[in-house]
Order: sequence, then structure tokens, then C-alpha cells
Amino acid sequence: MSLTGGTPPICDHPHCQKGLFYDIEPLHTHSQCHNCHKMARFTKDSGTQLRRCTGCFCDAYCSPECQKAAWNNGHKHACKFYRTGRDRATELSGDSKAWANMMEWVRYHHSSLMNATIACAIKEQQASRKGTSFRDISSSHFLQVSVAYRKDPGLPMEQTFELRGTHFIQRDDPGSRGMVPFLQVGLLGAIEMGKMECGPEYAGTGSYLVVARFRPNDPSYYAGSGQDGIPFVKHFGVDRDHARAKLACRPPMGQLQANIAFGKKMRFCCGRSPKDDTCCCGGWTHELMRLDAAARSMNTRKDDVD
Repeated sequence: MSLTGGTPPICDHPHCQKGLFYDIEPLHTHSQCHNCHKMARFTKDSGTQLRRCTGCFCDAYCSPECQKAAWNNGHKHACKFYRTGRDRATELSGDSKAWANMMEWVRYHHSSLMNATIACAIKEQQASRKGTSFRDISSSHFLQVSVAYRKDPGLPMEQTFELRGTHFIQRDDPGSRGMVPFLQVGLLGAIEMGKMECGPEYAGTGSYLVVARFRPNDPSYYAGSGQDGIPFVKHFGVDRDHARAKLACRPPMGQLQANIAFGKKMRFCCGRSPKDDTCCCGGWTHELMRLDAAARSMNTRKDDVD
């Protein structure tokens, strides 16, 4: 596996130049309370500050009341499940922050992981027999990403895990049978949420699975049954527009591998942040676009002089 995914194709497509997976605005989510779904603010002095559950570090809430309501509505079961992973990560790595670091890493790369899953499903659908729908593929396949923990406090958060492999796999593949129980965690609820959010435009539910090794260089791992891999699954609804998107020239796995290996985020902004005083991305995307435009202008003037 090449971490750069090979040389990117040279083309003039704006979405390819930006490192996106297809020709429309990427599917993405804004930080929000996992109970009332109130969006977080993007400015430090604004009112809504989400507090993450300290048991699992997965879900976040805008108030103690919302956290209590979510706990009574089922979060206690998911929290117990992921606390097992948290404790195992600490045991293997010797780092009490290992699991929390993994959750931060997943949140940073979530947009890339989510959109790579969609792009892989579109690609698989195109290669399948006629009549195969996006929903057929999204319900029968998942993206698996294998990573290894770097126990180094000096690393930036987005590079605290080293990429070891990416695969788009069928759920009934013999090699993935051990992961099937983990893939079911939260799936039914995510399907219902996707149908509610997308309405009649609902096209399916995608899934990605991150499997992290917290002692990757221990030779005893390779002599055993591979129980050091700790999984984390994420499901998300997909609408018809994204299910029908035109793929970028670069293969989705190559783009995903580059994003993860170099700690990249996709460059996009939907501009929609209700009641916020900044945009979706917080401004960084537009600043890069401004610098790109300035560089292109400078190169154009140089060509004119030459």
C-alpha cells in the first residue's frame, strides 16, 4: 500500500485540485449536542460549549441535563461498550490518554473517512452488475482503516496514529467475520437517524471502522490471534445527491491515504452555521483559497514578464 496513493492525476477539475472525493460539496457534520442536536459555536466567547462524555470520549453534550437525558435514553449501553476499549487501550499502551487521543484523531479525520466511504461505495456500485443500488453496496460493505498508535506527546493530534492499511470490504467476507459484531453497534439507530435527516432523499447508511493497535511494535502481537486491534465504528446517513456524485480523478483510497498520512483536512466550507458569527470552517479554508489566488496571480504576472 502506498501511503500517497500514487501520483495524483493532473487535471483542472476544481474538486480534484482541492483534494475532494467527488464533484459536489462533501458530506460533513457540524459539532452538535448528541441529545438536543444544538450546534456548537465556532468562536471561543460564544455560549454553546460542548462537554465530552469522560467515560467513552465519543459523544458530547451542551448541558448536564442533556447528558443525563442521553444516558437514560441508551447512551449508557454504548458508553459501557466503548469504556472497555478505553481501558484496553490504556492497558496495551501504558497511556491513560490513548483512547481519548484516538477519539480526537477520528474526529479530525471524520470528513475524509466519511466521504472516502461514500466514494468507495459509488466506485463499487459502478463496477457491480446492472440494477445494484447505492443502498445495496452501503449496507453490504464498509471501509476499514487500520492504524497504529504513536505514543509521542510532541506529535500534532492529527498524526498521533500511523496509517497501516485501508480496505473497502464486504461484510460477509471471511476475513471480516470477526468485525461483524462491532459493525452492528449503533447501526439501527443510525439508519433511523439517516432516514429522518434525509427524508425522501435517503439513499443509504455508510459505515467505517477504525481498528487501532496500541502496541504495534510488540512482536508477541504477530504470534497471537491479533486481539490487540481495538475497533471503533461510525455510521452516517447518505442522501441521493451524494450517492450519485461524479468521482474525482484520483482513486478514493489514494486520496484518503494522503489525507491521513499527512494530517490533511479536506478544503471545503458549506458556509452554513445558523446564528454563528463565523462560517462552517472557521475561516481557514478561505484563507488558503486567498493565498492560492495570490500565488496564481503572481505566477501569471511572472509569465507575462518572461
